This record gives sequence, structure tokens and C-alpha cells, in this order.
Amino acid sequence: MKNINKQTWQIIGSYMDDDTREQVHAELAPCTEREFMRRYLELDPEFADLLMNEFGIDHDEFVVITKDIEDLAERIRLADNWNPRDCAKLCEYAGILDKWNEAQGGDFEDIVYQAAYILGVEVL
Repeated sequence: MKNINKQTWQIIGSYMDDDTREQVHAELAPCTEREFMRRYLELDPEFADLLMNEFGIDHDEFVVITKDIEDLAERIRLADNWNPRDCAKLCEYAGILDKWNEAQGGDFEDIVYQAAYILGVEVL
């Protein structure tokens, strides 16, 4: 699945039904884009067709990857020492694995924070 950046999330939001979008916002805010989308799709399952046709986002893949991203972020957040494999995978999902692979010294933490920001998860 391709990386969904902040701009793409905004465009996806413009396709949503206003009432349903406001309902999800009232229920969950503040939340990540992925949490928001998961709930939105529960309320409007047909929106999954639009995601696939307009953005190439497969609903089932979205659910699996979202769970994996959230699990990775939680493991990183709870760990005394970050597991490099978890950090690399988070960076891969964020589309910045090259930066991770090229990082040196103190750059690693900044890159993980950047990946978390891109993905809308917290690692602290």
C-alpha cells in the first residue's frame, strides 16, 4: 500500500459525507487519521470502493497495515531501548526507509519521530 500523506488525507476527507465525517469527529477527536478512517469505514462501508477507485487504497490491506503501524508505535513507545527492526519498519511504512538506512549517530531518533509524524502515531 502506498504511503498516505497529510495532503492525501485531506483530499480523502473532502470526499466524505459531511454528517458521517462530523459524527466520527464528535466520537473520536482527537485521533489519528487512521483511527478516523477505520471508524468512518465502519459507518460507511461503501466508502471503501471510493478509496480503491480514486486512491488505490485497499480496505483490507488498510486495516492490516493500520494495526501493524499502531502495534509498532506502541512497542517503540513502551520500550526502554528501541528495537531497530521496529524503527525501520515504521520508517518503511512512512516512506522514509532510505533516510533510516542512511542515518548516522543521533539522526536515528529524529527519523523515527519524522516517521511517526507522517503516519500520525506517537512514539513518545
